[in-house]
Amino acid sequence: MYTIKPCASCDMPAPGTPLKALVLSCSLKHQDQLSNTEELTNLVLENMKGHQVESEVIRIADKNIPVGLTFRESPDDDWPDIVTKLKASDIVIFATP
Repeated sequence: MYTIKPCASCDMPAPGTPLKALVLSCSLKHQDQLSNTEELTNLVLENMKGHQVESEVIRIADKNIPVGLTFRESPDDDWPDIVTKLKASDIVIFATP
């Protein structure tokens, strides 16, 4: 059964403050290979620059993200750092093939 969740207000950035966009590029190709997903991502980000949006792209295929159910699966797990960036972002884009 659906339960209504409590609402909370959110703080909007002041006018003129740049927004932070994080792109999780889920292309199956690694950094040194040509990716259509990356080309489309770059096009979207280029168009967002005129709207005071700072961006960062993380290519998931180049990160160590072990399968599991915990927050950190191994000492060299990249997922916790990605989560920190997700929480600090105003915009999150999931770019998929």
